[in-house]
Amino acid sequence: MKTKLHLYMKANCLSDEEVAAIVGRDRTTIARVRRGSKNPSLELAVKIERMTNGAVRVADMLYATTATQSEVSTQ
Repeated sequence: MKTKLHLYMKANCLSDEEVAAIVGRDRTTIARVRRGSKNPSLELAVKIERMTNGAVRVADMLYATTATQSEVSTQ
């Protein structure tokens, strides 16, 4: 399942490590959220939404919606 976070990271050439450093979490947590196998905490979801300037919304992560490439904007 390709999440909006996955597509955003791909479009912006961001690695799990880079996102983890920006939001202050470990790489494995970001990888799980990116793959959709783990829902982030509300705090982490808000940090990711801010990092992506709203391209990946809190609701996208908490309710694990899938996305198409055209739905995800780049920085």
